[in-house]
Amino acid sequence: MILREVINEPRWKYTFWYFSVQIDAANMHFVNLEGLPDGSLILSVRLRSSACAVYGNTMKVKEKISGFALPPVRSRLYHDLYHCNWPQMNLQIYLPEEKLVEWKTVALILKSFGRVTVDQWSDMVWNMKNRPSVAGLNWRAIEKEIREDEKKLVDQKVEEKRQSDMLKENNAPILQIQPNILVQQVA
Repeated sequence: MILREVINEPRWKYTFWYFSVQIDAANMHFVNLEGLPDGSLILSVRLRSSACAVYGNTMKVKEKISGFALPPVRSRLYHDLYHCNWPQMNLQIYLPEEKLVEWKTVALILKSFGRVTVDQWSDMVWNMKNRPSVAGLNWRAIEKEIREDEKKLVDQKVEEKRQSDMLKENNAPILQIQPNILVQQVA
C-alpha cells in the first residue's frame, strides 16, 4: 500500500512537495473492511511497531520537491506516521467510490491480507452473479458468522459421530456368560 501526500506551494505555480510511504501487507494486521452507504470503503489496519522509522524502518519512502521552494514545515505523513515513535498505530483508509471497482477491489484487498483463498478471490471477481453493492459490507461480521457456522457444523458432526457410535454399540452382539451356558443376545 502506498500513501501519498502532496503539498502545493501557494506562492509559486507548479511548485510542490511530494512525499510517499510504501507499507507492505506483512507489516500490517487487517482489522476490518467496511462499506459506506455511498459505495465507498473504509479499510482499517494496525501497523506493527517494526514499521516505524524509530524501531525498524521497514517502510519505503520517496520524497520529491518540484520547483524552488523549501519543504513544508509540517507534513502529517512524514511526522505523524513515518517518524512517530508509536507502540501501536491504527489507520483507517478511506477509499472513495469513484476509485473502486466494487467487488474486485474488495477481493484484491482481502487477498492481499490473506483473508480469502485464491479460489474464493476468483469467485468474488469472476463468478459472483447479481453482485450486491459494497454498501453495508462489514468483513469482520462476515468472518464471525463463518466461524460460528463452522463451529455449528463441527459440533453437528461430533454429535452425529457420537450417535453413530452409540448405535453401533447397541446393535453389536453381546455375549453373556452364565454358569455353564453361553448365550448370544441380539438387540
